[in-house]
Amino acid sequence: MARSVIVRDLLPAGYFVVKIPNGARFIKGNLVWNLGELAPGATKTLRIRIRLDRSVTGNRCNVVEVVAGNAPPVNARTCTKIVRVGGVRPTPVTG
Repeated sequence: MARSVIVRDLLPAGYFVVKIPNGARFIKGNLVWNLGELAPGATKTLRIRIRLDRSVTGNRCNVVEVVAGNAPPVNARTCTKIVRVGGVRPTPVTG
């Protein structure tokens, strides 16, 4: 059993949270969840809606750190290449 589990999402520069997810709060610029206890093999999905600043391009990496009172910390990292697309307009929906 992992005890006192805390998840910190270190959002890249230019990423803005649209709405703070249930159970999360901002601490020193990081989105933080206090999950309490997790059983062995348990999983938890945490979702965030973000908005990108218009100036954001290139590779951006999101890092999540997970710490527990009785286990070593772990990190997960995912990177996305952001490309600005000009002149694209949505197709109107009719009918």
